[in-house]
Amino acid sequence: MPSEKKNPPRYLLWGNTQSTVFHYASLAETKNHLFHILHIHDGLGMLAKRQYQQDRQNIRAGNILFLRPETNFLLQAGDAPLHFTDFLVEGDCFAFPLVLHPDQAEPHLIHAMSLLEKQSTPFLPGTPSDALSAALTEFRSRIASRQTGCPSGSAPIHTLKRILDTRYMESLHLDGFAEELYVNKFKLVKEFKKQYGMPPIEYLLNRRIQEACRLLLETNKKIIEIGIMVGLSNPTYFTRAFKEKIGCTPLSYRKQHQ
Repeated sequence: MPSEKKNPPRYLLWGNTQSTVFHYASLAETKNHLFHILHIHDGLGMLAKRQYQQDRQNIRAGNILFLRPETNFLLQAGDAPLHFTDFLVEGDCFAFPLVLHPDQAEPHLIHAMSLLEKQSTPFLPGTPSDALSAALTEFRSRIASRQTGCPSGSAPIHTLKRILDTRYMESLHLDGFAEELYVNKFKLVKEFKKQYGMPPIEYLLNRRIQEACRLLLETNKKIIEIGIMVGLSNPTYFTRAFKEKIGCTPLSYRKQHQ
């Protein structure tokens, strides 16, 4: 007896709104299979689950956010307002990462959202959007193939190194890396250490201290500001980590090299 062919997931559009956050905004908690997709156009900011405000993600232009149902999220703008389009979509979103970064661009998804953003004719809530549904289904399928096929080779490891080298100022953690790269976090640590001689978190700390050294010598910024700029916003921890790696405090390092 032939096996039944599974129908691909279907996504329905319930609305899209152009929005701006100047300071803080709490995004409405959705129910059932409704979820938010936020396409960030301009600005810098932070995203946090409201009940776990220590678990924060840096947000910038080009990010796409998938905000799952029954979770209350808080958006915080930086020095400039955050401009974004908020799509309310019906469908299964649990395979998608919380934040999709510009270097992980999904061109079909971006194209579908851009078409909807330009659409001037009104639509009924719950209307199928063929382009959006196709793009989300394709993205979901690609994630599944990466997970079941277990990404071979060293591509995820090199991608992780690029993330650490360029996004060291963000709030980064192993669970986030694993979700973003679709790789088991224990395997990620093992393979990274094999390739670069240290775990990713140690590499990240070294990269942050390296950048702090540069800023101490090339700028007149305060020590606390430099800590924030390299992702070490706790001044006590920044000073302790710097001293462990360099052998002196940030202030002593600056004085010694002036």
